[in-house]
Amino acid sequence: MNRWLLASLVVGMGIACVTFAPAPAPAQGQDTAGGSGSSRGRDDSGEDATKKIDKAIEVYDSRAEQELQQSRKDIERMRKELGELNDLRLDMVFAVAQLRAEVASQGAVGQDSSGDSSDKTQEKLRQRLRAVELNREYRQIQDQLRNELQQAQGSTDQFVAQLKALRAQQRQRQEQLQAEQDRRKQAEQNDKEKDQNSDKNNNK
Repeated sequence: MNRWLLASLVVGMGIACVTFAPAPAPAQGQDTAGGSGSSRGRDDSGEDATKKIDKAIEVYDSRAEQELQQSRKDIERMRKELGELNDLRLDMVFAVAQLRAEVASQGAVGQDSSGDSSDKTQEKLRQRLRAVELNREYRQIQDQLRNELQQAQGSTDQFVAQLKALRAQQRQRQEQLQAEQDRRKQAEQNDKEKDQNSDKNNNK
């Protein structure tokens, strides 16, 4: 009986020792290295994010400047092309008018010609009819150009009005900024004078 009791006590004490044994403490060097590494990783991550943002802004600004230069080149190119196309269009309008007058005069001479009329008379008649038809075509061109000029003048007047309004706003803004700068200078001057008077009174 005593033997069984002694064996039970020994087994119970062994279990208790194993259960309540302290866990092995991690190495101090490992904790320090791990902690500093994670902290440094977080710091580096923040710095990298800031650098990336600054780099993105720099790239965007440089891209905007490049696009601005390209837009100016495109505008100058299209402006030149527009002028060339306008000249070509007018040349074609005059060519069409001359061709119409020529065809109309030839048709009129062919209908009015008789067997007794000479070639010289028909040529004079054709030239006279051609002049009449060409004059009519030119009057149409004049009316078309006059309408285009009126439209261009109206559009130009609108742009001039917008420029005047923007220029007035710009002058008003500049005057406000100048007045604000003058007030700041005056306030600084007043403060400076107060400090000088105060120093003089203290010296007395």
